[in-house]
Amino acid sequence: MVKSPKSYILLITAFLILAISSALETHARDIMHLQRYTVSDGLSHNIVNSIMEDSNGDIWIATWNGLCRWHDNTITAYTETKDHQRLGRISYMWESADGSIVYQSGTGELFSFDYNTGERSEKHVNRMPSMKRNCPYKWGEDEQGLFICRNQITYHVPFDENNKTESRSRAFFLDSKARLWFNFNSSLYMATFVPSPFFHFTSSPNSDIPFNATVKSLFCNSQ
Repeated sequence: MVKSPKSYILLITAFLILAISSALETHARDIMHLQRYTVSDGLSHNIVNSIMEDSNGDIWIATWNGLCRWHDNTITAYTETKDHQRLGRISYMWESADGSIVYQSGTGELFSFDYNTGERSEKHVNRMPSMKRNCPYKWGEDEQGLFICRNQITYHVPFDENNKTESRSRAFFLDSKARLWFNFNSSLYMATFVPSPFFHFTSSPNSDIPFNATVKSLFCNSQ
């Protein structure tokens, strides 16, 4: 049976009313919480080149002075081998099949480092893993500081006014628990996003008239 033009108009109208109604009440933007780490918190250097997550869920940070491992909010630094050879500046790293950390030094050499024993050995590989950036969010710097575009919402981390010379953003990494790690303001940041407890209303729940003036009063029910 072919529907009449009037039926199509009613169908489209009903769809528009449903779309508008669903937009009247929406959750507010997620709240970003930041945890900041520097050398005062155990970081071996404030400048980070790369970040990764190992098979145990620990976060590894390659700095300008060795490696760091984050576990349960505690940072352990590895700056030298057990025979006191400096690891130096590290540009890239990954976890090997035996659980050791393979890294590329500042001079381009590859080493395998066993953080349990402190032993290091030269590493030879036919092909290095991809260095593709894993963070799906758009990020960079603007006049307000570091910006992060997540789910069509832009968040900012302001510049450190006491030291803007090292404000360059580096090494964005999203781990398996949706924690965002990055280097900014000469610090390592861990950002987590939690849903806002508030709702956003663009009009009265009892009418389609949008709010067009300052809200003068608020109330809540017994729930």
